[in-house]
Amino acid sequence: MNSLEHGRTGITTGTCAAAAAAAAARALTLGDLIRQVSVRLPAGTTIAVNISELYCRDDLARATVVKYAGADRDVTDGAEITATVRRTAAAGCAIKGGAGVGMVTLAGLQVPVGRHAINPVPRRMIEQAVSAFMPPQGGLEVEVSVPRGAELARRTFNERLGIIGGISILGTTGIVRPMSKEALLCSLLPSLEVAKANGITEVFLVPGNIGRKAVLERFKPHPLAVVEMSNFAGVMLERAVQLNFERLVLAGHPGKLGKLIDDHFCTDSAVSPSAVNAVLRIAGEADLEIPNAASGQIPVTVEGIIGLLEPPERNKLFNSVAAAIVQAACRRCEIKNLAVWLCDLRGREVGASGAI
Repeated sequence: MNSLEHGRTGITTGTCAAAAAAAAARALTLGDLIRQVSVRLPAGTTIAVNISELYCRDDLARATVVKYAGADRDVTDGAEITATVRRTAAAGCAIKGGAGVGMVTLAGLQVPVGRHAINPVPRRMIEQAVSAFMPPQGGLEVEVSVPRGAELARRTFNERLGIIGGISILGTTGIVRPMSKEALLCSLLPSLEVAKANGITEVFLVPGNIGRKAVLERFKPHPLAVVEMSNFAGVMLERAVQLNFERLVLAGHPGKLGKLIDDHFCTDSAVSPSAVNAVLRIAGEADLEIPNAASGQIPVTVEGIIGLLEPPERNKLFNSVAAAIVQAACRRCEIKNLAVWLCDLRGREVGASGAI
């Protein structure tokens, strides 16, 4: 735990690594075994971080920080981030990854292929954190490791991004705010960068696993071409347009994608209403009667609407829903070639619009 405990704000794996490196470097060069260090964040402010374990001998020091994620309880919350510091003959600070830190195997990320996934901002934070403890001659080597990193990585996007064998050491601000875009930038947007860098020209943007599995089964694209966007449809679409993919396909359940019709491009249910009203409005415009709706028994979910309709009426309605989603997305972004493909919770096609 650290000085932010009980608050809603947490710290990134990069801040944890920098704090552990500072404590280990201080122990190695000054002999001080302190249990709290101050880390300078990229914005210039400082934060106090507690050290959970600290060990030192003549030629090596090791410190560990337990990550606290605040209100954003991601898979790395509670993970141990360890820095092992050794003296080197060469001047300066050499940073490398150890066990549990993933290796980059695909182009398109901030870290070159063949290096451990320690992003540029955390690297600078580590360098700054140990700079005050450099020996008079030579330098320091900092090895960052995560004891359960390989296990944790299986619950992240890392393998899809070509990061193998562990988690990434991330962070652009050093702190994690609830529902911050930091998590988005670090886990979702890089999927688009990797797809582009590896020659993918057509991308399927899906809200989550239902859309992903359905797309892989139905269209059999390259796995890198299927990019999860979670609730951040607007940001992901805008970045995909900037990267100039030849074609984009929004694919998934209309209960999520239908929210775009009324310009709710953040589809989190906490900030956006259900898509039921939009779907019912389109049904009315198409003169389609939803069974039981006249008696006031309106379905409370879009999946419920799907289940009430026979295939001809269902396809007519959701083809129109898909077309409305295309219009809404193109209205927001200047998209050259966009299609929408909709499926039910079982992954079965219910509607589409545009060339797929």
